[in-house]
Amino acid sequence: MSPNRIGSPVGQQDVPENRFVKNLAGRRGVPMDIAKAVVFMVSDESEFIYAIDLPVDGGALAILD
Repeated sequence: MSPNRIGSPVGQQDVPENRFVKNLAGRRGVPMDIAKAVVFMVSDESEFIYAIDLPVDGGALAILD
């Protein structure tokens, strides 16, 4: 897993919701986004996926210049 910026309530009370957001999803990631990717990777649905680095970044890599 290669997560991008993941929001967390710790220390984020005064940070605007979409500050620094530069991805196709239009929002910061949340811990549940990573959890869902992990659940998929350990499920039978991913049984033929091996040796990858899965970016969990809301599409941030897709818009890099």
